[in-house]
Amino acid sequence: MGAVTAVGIAGLASCAKDAPQLPQTLTVSRVFVVLPAGDSPAALYATFTNPTVAADTLRSVELSTATVMLHGAMPDMAMLDALPVASGATERLAPGGRHGMITGFGPHARGDSLSLRFHFAVAGTIAVKARVIAYADVDTAAPPAR
Repeated sequence: MGAVTAVGIAGLASCAKDAPQLPQTLTVSRVFVVLPAGDSPAALYATFTNPTVAADTLRSVELSTATVMLHGAMPDMAMLDALPVASGATERLAPGGRHGMITGFGPHARGDSLSLRFHFAVAGTIAVKARVIAYADVDTAAPPAR
């Protein structure tokens, strides 16, 4: 019985080694910039997933051609200096919730891609591409606020 158990455990270890590994760093996904109406700022939405054992903090977002500011949820939309992302948590910049506002957005069209840099206290800088969408696309593209 002991030999069978040992083979079974070795087989499990082998399977675990071949199993897909979960990310061990904070990730940024589902990043969208919503085209502004007229001269209004554009909206930035994103999802931050922190599978690590350390809490992290989003300190700023950088777009080389514009200024990005973090805002709280409606109705006051107060400026945020940072966005905490707890260990094991997922946080969102989402419609109706916390979000980014981009001023000086410039001429962009639906379907364009923008290079953004998210600066975190622990994870450092994470560069991602954001897809530019129209407001009509928000319900199918951006994650909902919790």
